[in-house]
Parts: sequence; C-alpha cells; structure tokens
Amino acid sequence: MLDGTWSQAKALWWRNAWMLKCQRVILGPAQPSRYGKLRKEPRGDGLSIGPGQPVEWTPLLISDDVAWANNYRGLWGLDTQDRFGGERAPSGPKYNRDGSIRMSWYNPLGWAGVDKLFPPSHLPDELRERMGEVEAELAELRKQMLR
Repeated sequence: MLDGTWSQAKALWWRNAWMLKCQRVILGPAQPSRYGKLRKEPRGDGLSIGPGQPVEWTPLLISDDVAWANNYRGLWGLDTQDRFGGERAPSGPKYNRDGSIRMSWYNPLGWAGVDKLFPPSHLPDELRERMGEVEAELAELRKQMLR
C-alpha cells in the first residue's frame, strides 16, 4: 500500500518501474467520502498569491506585542462541532489547548529544525572543526585497539 497524498502516491507508482509490475487493486467506494465535503481538490483555476504572483503579499511578524495573538485562546480555523471526531480545529497561533505556549511560537527555529544548521558562510569552518574532532576520536580508538 502506498502512503501519502494522492499526488505523492501517483508519482511513486509511475516513477518506479518495479512498482508497475506489482498487482494492484482499485477500490470503487459505494458512496462519496465524507472527507470530500471538508476539503475540495484544487481545480487549477484558483488565484495564486505570494511573491511573483498576480497578487503579492507581505508576511507580518506576530509577536507578544500583537494583542489579538497574545490574548487569543480559541480554536483556529473550521470547528467541525464533532465532539467525538478527534481534533476539531487547531488552537490559536500562540497557545496549545492545554494553555502552554507552542514551541513554534517561543522557538520557531528549533521547532522547524533549522537551529541545527549552520549559516552557509560558517559551513567550511564548522566542517573542518568537526573533521578534526572525528580524526581525534579515530586516533583515540586506534590507540585503544593497540593496547
């Protein structure tokens, strides 16, 4: 079974020759999915928004000084009103449902994993330093092996 979005699964299927040799089962549901009522597939004729698109936008920094974000405690987005269906809607931009501050708010670089990366200008020096550490560790291991 291929896992992913429809476009990911389709790409995986068509780009791997050995996958085309596998048997496949096509399911024809008796009724449309309930999920289809919540999310519509893109049609291709939608409006593109962002840098270099017909409609530009500028991201705004939201900080603790922005009152609505700092004080917002409700749900963010569509609330399906389904009490038994799990996540009804995500909580606001700053707080988790339990009232704790989201990691994406207080440490966005750590949340995204970017804090583990070096700026490109520092990379050669960092690599040389790390290679020196590895070579020193290797020399120590060689000494231990000779004992």
